[in-house]
Amino acid sequence: MRYSLRRANTADEEVTFRWVNDPVIRKFSHRGECVSRDDHNYWFSKAIKSNDHAYYLLESEQGEPVGSIRFDIKGVKAKINYLIDPKYHGQGLGRTLLKLGMNSLKNDHPEIDEVFGQVYEKNLASIKIFEKLNYSARKTEGDLLTFASSL
Repeated sequence: MRYSLRRANTADEEVTFRWVNDPVIRKFSHRGECVSRDDHNYWFSKAIKSNDHAYYLLESEQGEPVGSIRFDIKGVKAKINYLIDPKYHGQGLGRTLLKLGMNSLKNDHPEIDEVFGQVYEKNLASIKIFEKLNYSARKTEGDLLTFASSL
């Protein structure tokens, strides 16, 4: 199956709200608690309009959203936040999402020269993805690892 990446838009608010509160996704999130509808709507509206974020959705050939990737931009660095819909876990889509996301970020924000993601040590799937894509790893605070790559 082929997948494509596109910019997130207002029509994606509902699916992203469902994802952010999914128990499987919450387990590896930096915020453990569920997100209220009002908080999500406010945050989402800002995220899709702001120049400080590059926010994309991964879609199947049929146009079904299967994951998202967001880059929070500060100067020439961007922090990666991504997720795959739990019903698509185990299909290798995390790697696809990161590759397509990096390409889109390069095109949309050529000033970015480094990206990084923070992953809990227990999130073995994300660790494998970053390692396969040759990100360099370093231990940060507590049980977090930081993976970084040049663009």
